[in-house]
Amino acid sequence: MEPTGCRQLSRLAPVRTSDPKAERLMGVMGRANARRGRDTLRLAACGINQAWQMKQAALSPQYTTCWADLPEVKA
Repeated sequence: MEPTGCRQLSRLAPVRTSDPKAERLMGVMGRANARRGRDTLRLAACGINQAWQMKQAALSPQYTTCWADLPEVKA
């Protein structure tokens, strides 16, 4: 019972083209979202669409591309 764009498919199971219960559920969710605002109700299979960001906590120094990261030698 996922929206078409978020459907999780199995390689072994046949794909159902129409399911009356799923269509009824999507209709109810569509009406609720139209009344209360977009994405008020959504299925967990769709995720939350957070923008991907690189974790830079353990970023290594950029010795070959950044002058500020070059080690300083003191004699």
